[in-house]
Formats: sequence, structure tokens, C-alpha cells
Amino acid sequence: MSQDGDGYFLFVFAIGILGLLVGNILFWSNKKDAFSARLLAGFIFSISIISINFGLQASTFFLNFPPLWRCAGFVGFCGPVFSYLYVNSLLFPSKKIKPIYFFLFLPSLVYTIILIPLYSLPASEKLIIIKQLLADKTLITLEPDVALPNGWGVMARVLFGLIMTIGQFVLIFKWKKEKSKNIDTSTYNWAFLFTVVMSVLYVLLFVEFSFHLSRFVELTQQIIFTLSGIILFISLNLLFRPHLLYGINPNVKNSDNDFYSKKEKKVVKLTNEQKEVFKDKLEKHFVQNTPFVKHSYSINDLSSEINIPVYLLSAFINEEYQKKFNELINDFRIKYISNLLIDNPNFSNFTIESLGQKAGFSSRSSLNNAIKKSSGQTPADFFRLKNQAN
Repeated sequence: MSQDGDGYFLFVFAIGILGLLVGNILFWSNKKDAFSARLLAGFIFSISIISINFGLQASTFFLNFPPLWRCAGFVGFCGPVFSYLYVNSLLFPSKKIKPIYFFLFLPSLVYTIILIPLYSLPASEKLIIIKQLLADKTLITLEPDVALPNGWGVMARVLFGLIMTIGQFVLIFKWKKEKSKNIDTSTYNWAFLFTVVMSVLYVLLFVEFSFHLSRFVELTQQIIFTLSGIILFISLNLLFRPHLLYGINPNVKNSDNDFYSKKEKKVVKLTNEQKEVFKDKLEKHFVQNTPFVKHSYSINDLSSEINIPVYLLSAFINEEYQKKFNELINDFRIKYISNLLIDNPNFSNFTIESLGQKAGFSSRSSLNNAIKKSSGQTPADFFRLKNQAN
């Protein structure tokens, strides 16, 4: 391999290894809000493996390890899926993949099955194929060694990537259309930028595999460097804007987020329109879904459920209700118990402690303290007077 080839291989290989390290950081860090980060980790793992594979094709690696030839072929179908699911999880927060989305991995499974005859070939026969393809590297992208017409496997991956990228744009425009213009758009801006960068890769791939321009200009290297650029792009954003990549909310009170919390709290100023929208969302959600009955229900949970950033939600609660979040939640829990006793007299046979547990209080003492703070009465007196009044 020439000196230029050595430099090319080392650069691509090093960026691929960097991507694997970044993917590991994303996957194992921030365990509390790990879903989006782990989807992004899956995407980075995928493109890093593809990048490393391209780098190895510029070396003699596969001549020494022929069983590994095409072993990463199916990964080309995984990257676009993880990318789509990541953007979806950013804009429409959830804590797990919906079952229907697992069908998006079906092309990867089908392509793996197609590759089984190649995987099962003896190493000596694989070595002959590899030598032929490395002698004319323009054939590698046509994949003549796969049980499909030449170029079909590659084109399938490119078209699938384009479709999933278009799907990301659809998610972004759908989110923008549904959300109020007054709501913070930092997540939207990041999702849009991430998707634009992704689209550059798939447009280049589509142009190359539609017209085979690498016969006239060196487009293959541009594609590979674009892959490396995406890895660097995400890695640098991870370094400078971790609150976007990890799914960290800027107002979570911990050492990692103090900077963002202080920075954004200074500029919070809610309009009357925002207050109306927030109040309607919050109270409808509480009445219809009663999420506060879950123990240890937090402002981060509420933020994800009604899609309002924590720092705006916290400012709204303090300003609108003149209370802290926990106080507001306890008020709704107390009202919930009162409604249970009014709507169903059988609940009067329950102990105060069991009613408190049912409403989301962690203990009898927390219920006692909440009622005493809001009314100055004991739970028994408070609920007895409430029942008499109704």
C-alpha cells in the first residue's frame, strides 16, 4: 500500500475508532435518560463500523482475514433506522421503541439472510473473490460476490437511507407544525441540523450509485470522508453541547447541567399566551391521565409527557401557581383522594395510608405533611369536612 494509502487508511480507521468510543460513552452514560442517547449510540456504532470497513478495504486486512469479508454488510440498513428513531425520540419523547418500529430492521435481517451463502464459503474461495475485487476496486461497490444482481444490494441500502432521511424531515416538520412558536426550539434546531448532515451522505451515495461517477471523478473517497465528517460532527457536538446529545434537560439540578440551568434561567420570560397554553396542557394532562399517582413523579417526567422544557415548566409553575412543583403535585394528589371519596363511598373504608399510596404519596407522613401544609388540618379532619361539604 502506498504512503498516501497508508495515510488514508489511518485517518478513516482512526475516525471509526473515535466513533466507537463516542458510541460507548453515549450508551453507558446518563442512565436515567438513556433512551435517546442509546439510539444515537446505535447510529454512531453503525456508521463507525461502515467507516472502519471502508478503511480496511484500502489495506490488506481482508487478504489476511477473508472470513470477515462483507461481515458488516447488513449494518448499512441499521444506521438509517437508528437515525430515524433518534430524531423521533427527541421530538416525541418516549422511553422505549414502539413494537411497529422493529419492522424497520427487517431489511437488515433480509440482507443478512442473502449474505449467508457468501458467509458459508470456505476461506480459500473467499480469498479468490477478495483478490479479484481488490484488483479492481470499482467492482467492490457493485458487490458481484453477493447473491443479487450487481449493485442491487448497495442501491437498496442507499434508497432505504434516503427514505428514512425523508422520514426524519417529515417528523421535524410535523413537530414544528404541532408546537407553539413560543416554545424553545433548541431541540428542533439540533434535529434539523442532524438530519441535513445525514441527507448530504445519502444524496452523495445516491448520485454515485445511480451514475457511477467514480469512474470519472474520485467520488468514493468523498463519500467515505463524509462518513468520517458525520462522526466528527456528532463527537464535537457531544463535547460542546452535551445537553442536546444526551437528552439532558438544561434545568436538571446536577453538576453536569448547572451551566445550562443558570444560563437559561436568566432569560426565562413567559408571555400570557405561553401561560395559557402551558396551563391548558398541564391541567388537561393531570385530569385525563393522573400521572401524579406514580411514586417519585418528577418535573422531568411531566416535561417529557407534555413536551415543555423543564426550565420553562418550572418558571410557569412558580409564576402561575405560586408554588414549587412538589407542592403543586401534592395538591393534585389530595384533590384526587377527595374525588375518590366523593365518587365512590367504598373508598371511605380504606385507611388514610392506603389512600395516600393510591394517590402517589410515598408514605403516610408525606400525606400528613402535605395536608397540614395546605390546610392546617389532619388528614382525617380534612377529608371528613370535605365529605360533609359535598
